[in-house]
Amino acid sequence: MNMKGKPKLGQHWLKDQAVLETMIETAKVTRDNTVLEIGPGQGALTDKLAAAGASVIAVELDAELAGKLASSFKDSERIQIVHGDILEYDLSSLPRNYTVAANIPYYLTAPILKQLVTADNPPELMVLLVQAEVAQRLAARPGDLSILGVATQFFGSVEIIKTVPPSAFEPQPKVHSAMVAIRRQPDIDTAKVERIMRLVRHGFANKRKTLVNSLSAGLKMEKSSVAAKLEQAGLSFNIRAQDLSLESWEELDDLFEQEKNG
Repeated sequence: MNMKGKPKLGQHWLKDQAVLETMIETAKVTRDNTVLEIGPGQGALTDKLAAAGASVIAVELDAELAGKLASSFKDSERIQIVHGDILEYDLSSLPRNYTVAANIPYYLTAPILKQLVTADNPPELMVLLVQAEVAQRLAARPGDLSILGVATQFFGSVEIIKTVPPSAFEPQPKVHSAMVAIRRQPDIDTAKVERIMRLVRHGFANKRKTLVNSLSAGLKMEKSSVAAKLEQAGLSFNIRAQDLSLESWEELDDLFEQEKNG
């Protein structure tokens, strides 16, 4: 199948065979795997996933592409092509511990990740091609963290597998890409993480402000009360949200919850 990609829809077909093989290896595909592929495009990764033994559910927004993919793979019992929006897809319909493997549209990276990491039935492993700059944000350490990085790291470990040049795609994007593997941590306390993330969002509401100012405004608390909690957590009065570790966010959340519950 040979169609021109539509850059405005984030369509940059991955054509580099070595990168495709690395995605398969990183996803640890076996005959027991169900793999959700997001934006299969021309089906290069889809074909390799099925050849490795996976049961593939490929969700494609572009109606023309979805039709051509369905025709191309009509004889494959291992591939199901779904024409639809991944942001509206019912992840609860998938078996537990499924894998996601995808060259996702870069402009949808944040909403797609949010959907996956907050799902009632989240993936066990995600192997994604994303913009290189976004990969760095996902794997960032305290000092450079963002809301997206914090949320993803509360979900699981983030590893940058390799950088991928524009020449690996057709048409070529204007930016470098990176392959990331995100492995879900076992026994996530979803309710607690959701609560912590509410605090995180208040903290990042204005990155130019110190954390005490952001939390004071977001939580509608006196600065002195917020400052006292920071001191209890061993944090500087002048610290900013991007400087906190996940452990510090968790400790702060516990301190605010203790006060709320008396």
